[in-house]
Order: sequence, then structure tokens, then C-alpha cells
Amino acid sequence: MNDEIKLKINSALSSFIESNVKNAHIEIEDLGIRLYLRNTTRYVDNKFLHTFDLATIDIDEENQNKGYGSQVVKQMIQVAIKYKLEAVFIEGVLSENMLRIVEKTRFKLNNDTSNSNYFTLTR
Repeated sequence: MNDEIKLKINSALSSFIESNVKNAHIEIEDLGIRLYLRNTTRYVDNKFLHTFDLATIDIDEENQNKGYGSQVVKQMIQVAIKYKLEAVFIEGVLSENMLRIVEKTRFKLNNDTSNSNYFTLTR
């Protein structure tokens, strides 16, 4: 993954956090990535945490299997650290590709929810 792609993803994610908008659809048009993100508070492990949530991700078919999904998750972690957010929350992990991504990045299944497809990475 080249640095220009990492920077584009990081910049889009950082801009969302800096906007103080609670949720938004974000498009990184030249990479064919569409995201639905949240900047919110969640109750995790018996406490409230300020979280950066990835609700949905859609990548154009011609850009799939290029590592863009992995890079979105990695850059979300970097942005969360930069802005002192307490957790990254991946919602509705239904695809095998996303399941592999969250497993490789130290995410754990969030046991505080009735849906078994929610994963959280906390510091």
C-alpha cells in the first residue's frame, strides 16, 4: 500500500472527526470507497467510551482485494489515537474479508451487545 493511499484515507477520516459531526457518509471518490462513520459514545465493558465507529464500508468492485478495507481500519485506529478517542467500533461484520481484517488488528468481539457481529478495539 503506497503512502499516498494511506494519506488519502487518513485525511478523509481526520476531516470527519474534526468536523464534530456525529455521523456522516464519507466518500473517497478516486479510491472508490464509501463509508458511513459515527463519532459517538457507547457503553462497552460496563463503561461509556468515546468511540469512532465504522457502520458500513463499500468499495467499488474494481478496487476490491487491494487492501483498501484493511487500510481504512488501520487508519481509523491511527486517527482514534491522534484525537484521543477511546475505542474503534466495527459494526455488523458480515463479510469474510472484514472478519479477517478485524481479527488481524486485535479487535475483540463486543460481548455487551446482543448482536454477535460487533467488534471493538479499546486502548
